[in-house]
Amino acid sequence: MGLTYAQSKDLSRYKDYDYNTKLTGDSAQDSKYYDRNRQDFQTYTIISKLKVPLSQRDTVTFRPYFLNDKGYSYSGSGTKVIDWLVDHDTYGGVLEYAHEFDDAKIKAGYWYQEDESPGPPTARKLRSADTMDFLQWERIIKVNKKHTFNAPFLTYEQRFERTILDAGLKYLWLGAPKLTSYDTAGIGDISYERALSQVSSVDFILPSQTHEIFLPNIGITHYLNDTSSLKASYGRNYNTPSYGFGGSMLKYFSAIEEDEALLQKMWSDLKPEESDNVDIGYTYEGSDFSFTSTLFYSKVKNVGGTFYDPVLDYTYQQNTAEAESYGIELSAGYQVLSNLFIKGAATYNHYAFTTDIESSAGAFIASKDNQLPDVPLFYANLAAEYELGGYTIVPIVRYLGKRYVDVEHQYSVDSHVVVDLSINKDFKIDEKHTLSLSLACTNLLDEAYISTFSASEINVKPETTYTVGAPRTLFLSLSYRY
Repeated sequence: MGLTYAQSKDLSRYKDYDYNTKLTGDSAQDSKYYDRNRQDFQTYTIISKLKVPLSQRDTVTFRPYFLNDKGYSYSGSGTKVIDWLVDHDTYGGVLEYAHEFDDAKIKAGYWYQEDESPGPPTARKLRSADTMDFLQWERIIKVNKKHTFNAPFLTYEQRFERTILDAGLKYLWLGAPKLTSYDTAGIGDISYERALSQVSSVDFILPSQTHEIFLPNIGITHYLNDTSSLKASYGRNYNTPSYGFGGSMLKYFSAIEEDEALLQKMWSDLKPEESDNVDIGYTYEGSDFSFTSTLFYSKVKNVGGTFYDPVLDYTYQQNTAEAESYGIELSAGYQVLSNLFIKGAATYNHYAFTTDIESSAGAFIASKDNQLPDVPLFYANLAAEYELGGYTIVPIVRYLGKRYVDVEHQYSVDSHVVVDLSINKDFKIDEKHTLSLSLACTNLLDEAYISTFSASEINVKPETTYTVGAPRTLFLSLSYRY
């Protein structure tokens, strides 16, 4: 169960705080009952591939796919339980033509995807926490147009004597969903499909909009000799807009006194996050020692997050910030003895806002030069693999630096160190059959720490959900290979 900020600062007392294990008949307490806070989903996935050779150098490949998530999610809230009904489809495919030259390869293709993703929720009911009796519909939202992706692409790879050049171009049309929210008064405890057939009064409509993004990339790898290489690359990436806004729009619609014009502006301000990324790296692979270092830089616009708006005195998803990230990644491994191998990695990542955040209502939130929430400046790990009498013993030490909760850096989560340990043994039955036994212990020292929280949930208050990391946990597994 999530902790408050005050509780997260007193883990010696609250690290074992959890959902209630018994019902009491009091709705305020029963919303915290474990069975009122659970999920039950079934996911079906179909993935296929059809490859047709046109000649020795030419092929056409088609990769269609389909996914369905169906189930429900319960979450306690006050004296009620939110019953989220889920039945979402995702389908699409990639059609690709490839031609091989003596020292090069070129591909051209098209990607299409259509989905009704889990955000925002479109069908939610409210139930009494003590009895789970139906109270009312919390929302009935019709998806008039689904979320779509259309992207033609072209890639090229050229191999020289010691150098590999690869480049690509992609142009993405990202179509936002069109959503219609209906008045739920008078609709009973029926299916979502039947509810849609009975609604009549429209609260508001959030229109679809199309975003266009040009996504180039280029990379060069040069092998200095048989053991070392240099690599440089540039690429533009994207993240989908913060459509979680649609999930809370009913609350916003009421909170801003039904100012639909402002609501529409909030929706239209949601844009894809775009980043331009540059990496320069060096790799050494020797017989006993390996080393990799990478310098990186990223310039990001339309940074997504949930920020507090002091004009509206409300928090909501926005894509209005700008940021940059730069740092270094280091990793190395060393064969100390014939039966002992040590490896480690460390990352320094300065990922900070380059502007203050402007809200849809025109307010400015002081964020410039501040590290993004939930992004540590430094993190590292160290591991060893020790062979002893046929057993492989692997201790791992992981460090995660201090993380800020809010964009103004008033609240933070402490750094922590976690130790894991695993012991593995293979029992060879014959030439083709092997039995493997593994015993693993995560958080060996039973460290109390905060693993996750809802980053930037509130800008001027620390009240969000803080999740305690798993305590010392043992796993035993047995596998058979043939």
